[in-house]
Amino acid sequence: MKRCISASSIVFLLLLGSSESFSQQGRGQGLRGRTYNPATVETISGRIDEVVFVKGGRGRSAQGVHLALSTTGGSIEAHLGPASFVDGKMTFAKGDTVMIVGSRMTMGGRDAIIAKTVTKGGTVLTLRNDDGTPLWAGFYGPGRGRGRQGR
Repeated sequence: MKRCISASSIVFLLLLGSSESFSQQGRGQGLRGRTYNPATVETISGRIDEVVFVKGGRGRSAQGVHLALSTTGGSIEAHLGPASFVDGKMTFAKGDTVMIVGSRMTMGGRDAIIAKTVTKGGTVLTLRNDDGTPLWAGFYGPGRGRGRQGR
């Protein structure tokens, strides 16, 4: 009986810890320590040099949308969010001019910005709340393309 309780307690604690870690990713943190930091939010404008679709990391099948931009301050990569969330809301092509509000950081020794909003031609695409919480958090609930279907 003691072994059963101990084993159950260990499994419970492991599950609790992993669910806490997973939920943190939905609050603006992703793989490899990427974090949206409201203290580093700025606005940049630039021309799209390339639209990049990045395969998700360990166990993540979603493709991310990144924009390689040329700005007056140099090159920067804008990280938008999952393609499945961005698709149908706004399209991007080489040569488009965009304005991005987001959290600037360095990733792999290169400048990057985690986008909160993208403005193109007067249309605004909102990707995150002020604290960096992605608007797609919870987007993949039951019947939404992943998880249990037809509920």
